[in-house]
Parts: sequence; C-alpha cells; structure tokens
Amino acid sequence: MIADEPNLANTHELMKTGLRNVRVLVADDDAVIRAALSELIEGRPELVLVGTAVDAHSSIALAVSSRPDVAVLDYKMPGGGVYAAREIIRLSPGTAVLCLSAYGDPGTESKMRSAGARGFLIKGASTNDDIVASIVAAARSGEDQCDRSGAD
Repeated sequence: MIADEPNLANTHELMKTGLRNVRVLVADDDAVIRAALSELIEGRPELVLVGTAVDAHSSIALAVSSRPDVAVLDYKMPGGGVYAAREIIRLSPGTAVLCLSAYGDPGTESKMRSAGARGFLIKGASTNDDIVASIVAAARSGEDQCDRSGAD
C-alpha cells in the first residue's frame, strides 16, 4: 500500500483546481494501516498529514482542533466510523470525510455515505493512487461545497 514516487497526475489535478497542500487526518485503530496511510500522505507533495487518531472520539477532537480538509476514517474503529463521520461533519463542516474500510459490502458503504462520507475505499483493494485521488476528490468537493454556500 505504499508507493515511493509522487503521482504527478494528482499534483497536476490539484494545481488545475487551485487546491494546494490538502490537510489530511487519518483515523484507524490498526497501527499498521495508520502508519502506511501516514507514510503515503507524507510522501506526496500535495498532501499534509495533520495527525492520526485511533478511535472515533480522538478523531473528532483532532478534526475540531486541526480543521483538516479531509478525514480518512476506518469504518470499524472503536466508537464507530459512522459516529465519527457525523460528528466531524457537524463540528468541522469544512472537513470532507473519506472512508477506508475492510468491509466492502453495500450496507457498510451506504451507512458511511448516509453519514456524509464523500468517498469509500476498500482496504487491500484500493491502490495508493486510488487513495490519493480519492483524498484529492474529497478535498475538491469540500471546496466546491464551500464556494456554493458562500462559507469559508
């Protein structure tokens, strides 16, 4: 799940949309997944890791304090990804939520999307490029939503 070279297409897409330095929060109770995602994000020039969390409550607190552009949440983390998604969107409305889950069933995706997640990726089936592209797309959709609402 770790790539060493930056994806220039994603960087070019960010420059076209005017987004730079997408700030990302990672929340997963699995230390290996958390480390891999952190390494992936830190290895991309267009992304900035603002912090990591191991459960819903710490991810919500981190989102409120750091106001990331995107929160990548595990569905089954302690406290629940659905709860974390709803609270992050409520308390940090400029933060887009992206779910990265081991569970690829339609019910899991539907629950996360109903909670406000803008994307859903399956662990092990999603490539690094898929993850980075989804983070960029979620950030872009968040920017678009702020532009439409007049909020900042």
